[in-house]
Amino acid sequence: MIDILFSGERLKPFAGEIRQAIKALGEYPDVDAGDPVYGESFLNYWALSHPDALEKMGFTSIGEREALYSTYYWLLKFKKLYGLRHGPDPSLDTLLLRLLEYAEFEIDWPLMERIVKEVESDVGADI
Repeated sequence: MIDILFSGERLKPFAGEIRQAIKALGEYPDVDAGDPVYGESFLNYWALSHPDALEKMGFTSIGEREALYSTYYWLLKFKKLYGLRHGPDPSLDTLLLRLLEYAEFEIDWPLMERIVKEVESDVGADI
């Protein structure tokens, strides 16, 4: 995994807690957070896109760059794996674009290219 990215291994112990938070908020009712194909990617994306949830889990030192690039990585991976299971979902493309649009720093495009390639490699390994 690319060094700047937040590893999913760090969130695994909190998977149940993350599922409960998603359910309590009523977010993403059509997404099965326990799905064996895309569930982990979805949970990681959700946690990283909710800084207050991460803070409750004890992750307080995530910088804005790590947060953005990691959120992008997990959302892109979720999008691709979810698409394998249910077909393309254009709303996920919109979310990916919004992440980049609202970045408060200049995007490192060579890093973004590496992230895309890593996701493609990871998803190929998951099939």
